Amino acid sequence: MFTGIISHQATVSAVHPQEGGAVLTLHAPVIAADAKLGDSIACGGVCLTVTAKTDTHFTVYAAPETLNRSTFAYVQVGDVLNVEDSLKVGDKVGGHFVFGHVDALGVVESIIAEGDTFRLTVALPRNLMRFVAEKGSITLNGVSLTVTNVTNTSFTVMIIPHTWENTTLHVLKPQAQINVEIDMLARYVARLQEVA
Repeated sequence: MFTGIISHQATVSAVHPQEGGAVLTLHAPVIAADAKLGDSIACGGVCLTVTAKTDTHFTVYAAPETLNRSTFAYVQVGDVLNVEDSLKVGDKVGGHFVFGHVDALGVVESIIAEGDTFRLTVALPRNLMRFVAEKGSITLNGVSLTVTNVTNTSFTVMIIPHTWENTTLHVLKPQAQINVEIDMLARYVARLQEVA
């Protein structure tokens, strides 16, 4: 489990297709130095398991399901990803509870600068829009954000300067795909309503 508060980034240094999935090696000295085999690390919003490591790199396996639901389907050497170590008991939860289970690829509709902040609008498949609520939480490429507006087909978030500068969100362009994880609480509330 994670919080969506990003303090580090990793550069993809190798990608090797394997059995429908892919083995990726990431350069992230701070994260790699403390990582242990079997640890969970959120990479671009996707929870992945450390399968090998050095002091500066760690390796993960992206399964076919991961490739089908996330931007890992077209990740390349040199790409930069937001990375977050897993939450430890007693840590502050500055964002919201993030699981690293990407629900779908969203599509960036627009990025509008408003002073020092940025208004980012993302289109999402209609079947997932019912889980998105104004002032609710959502995770984009591993970053915990607050929803400011919702339509039938898209939602908007405001990104403060610190988040813009210290995550990979600043490299997004219109029509880019982005990993989206809806808030797990919204999912459970909707499921309870279905079975009630």
